[in-house]
Amino acid sequence: MELADILDLVFFGGLLFFGLWELVRPARRSAGSLGWKVRGAVAFALYLGVAIHAPFLWEERVAAHRVVDLSGQAWWVQGILAFLSAELVMYAWHRALHQVPALWRIHQTHHSAEEVDLWGAFYFHPLGMLAWTFTGSLALVWVVGVDAEVALVVGTLVGVLGFFQHANVDVRLGPLNYVFSMAELHRWHHSRKIEEANHNYGSNCIIWDLVFGTFYWPRERRPPTDTGLDNLPQFPQRIVGQLLSPFFWPTGRRERKDD
Repeated sequence: MELADILDLVFFGGLLFFGLWELVRPARRSAGSLGWKVRGAVAFALYLGVAIHAPFLWEERVAAHRVVDLSGQAWWVQGILAFLSAELVMYAWHRALHQVPALWRIHQTHHSAEEVDLWGAFYFHPLGMLAWTFTGSLALVWVVGVDAEVALVVGTLVGVLGFFQHANVDVRLGPLNYVFSMAELHRWHHSRKIEEANHNYGSNCIIWDLVFGTFYWPRERRPPTDTGLDNLPQFPQRIVGQLLSPFFWPTGRRERKDD
């Protein structure tokens, strides 16, 4: 069996695993409607298509100007540095999405999700899907050039951990919350309260939030159940409205506030 086939099994196996976990032992029984799940599934399929095909448009040109070439290093060195590089680049991009009004227009669709769950893990505006895919290419092709096999492994790991990060499951990681940014921490990022939401930007690990002072974990409280946009009731709920929202919908209130 080829590596790509194994990674496909890991990726879709992770999707099935967390999907069944949500179904059997959901953290919140009042999960999203059937319509929301259908929209989430369609968004996931679209995101997968973008992530597979869009990089062919730019990766060859990006690779010609890579900052560091790690392709000659041991696979585990490549893997660790590629993962940390990807996390840093995605952290910076994610934080910019919240702090730059023009970028927030694209990202607010993700935070309009009816529920923080598996179905919303890849619920983004198509422009956001394209931008996140390009960000991954920058991290794994431009910042650090790694072997294709290593890039596939890191990409698969990022995807599976993304399922865990948004899954509607009750898991307490304890001290591991200082390493990973999974469901317990990420729900704070989806809070409607700006002072809580503008934290925990890490895509899979929380290291860069700790480094740059955006880590948030109030241990005495449970993660919020009131999630979404602060102006969510007025945000377009139909597909066409959400597709047009970056161009016509106000940016809302996602600017960073001093703590």
